[in-house]
Amino acid sequence: MNIHTLDKVFALLLFLLGIYITTTSVEYGYMQGTTPGPGFFPFWVGLLIAGLSLINVVRSIARREALDNEIDVPGVIKSVIISLLLLAFVMFSEEIGMLLGCFILVLLIAWVIQPRWSRMFTLKIVATAVLFPLLAYLVFGVYLNVPVPLGTWFS
Repeated sequence: MNIHTLDKVFALLLFLLGIYITTTSVEYGYMQGTTPGPGFFPFWVGLLIAGLSLINVVRSIARREALDNEIDVPGVIKSVIISLLLLAFVMFSEEIGMLLGCFILVLLIAWVIQPRWSRMFTLKIVATAVLFPLLAYLVFGVYLNVPVPLGTWFS
């Protein structure tokens, strides 16, 4: 299978995943009175995944992307490790909470992508790892009043 076919298949699978997430999220309840319900965030994330994947499929069919015809082994290994980290985040986020989980996830993904960090890269990654969960908590937990799982360690 060449890289163009693989790109189309992967984009199509992501599109289907986005549709699945969107349709499943409605079962959790989009709104709870005047505040967003548990299905609010997954609904919009699913739509975003589906929309961006659809754009990727169209770009791939039109061949507007310059892709090499080779898949390198280190790139595949990094993709598999990042996928496993995301899976671990989903599995353990109930225990450690979303905020600490996001912090750890950002650091680990950055380490997988770039194992050796310069001082500036380290500052950027640590700032991202701290500010992203904090911003997510402020937007969802405070402003939108959506319960953010803090984990069994912090509850």
